[in-house]
Amino acid sequence: ILPAIVIVVNSLTLGLSMDLPEYERVWQSLEASFFLFYAVEMAVKLRIYGWRRYFLEKDVAWNLFDFGCLLMMVVDLAFA
Repeated sequence: ILPAIVIVVNSLTLGLSMDLPEYERVWQSLEASFFLFYAVEMAVKLRIYGWRRYFLEKDVAWNLFDFGCLLMMVVDLAFA
């Protein structure tokens, strides 16, 4: 349930950041926090399932989607 809550809060934060750009430092800090959460979640899943099962077997479509989102977040944070 925690990942679902983080996704909802992340979505709300994204919407608020569009309406309140004057708090850019706050939004960037929160985005970094969300990235850290998602990266830890992926690391835990990789540790539990292993690379092969994570990328080729169990919920492969969602895992690849999560991996792609993490890559985009890395690029976004790098150029922010």
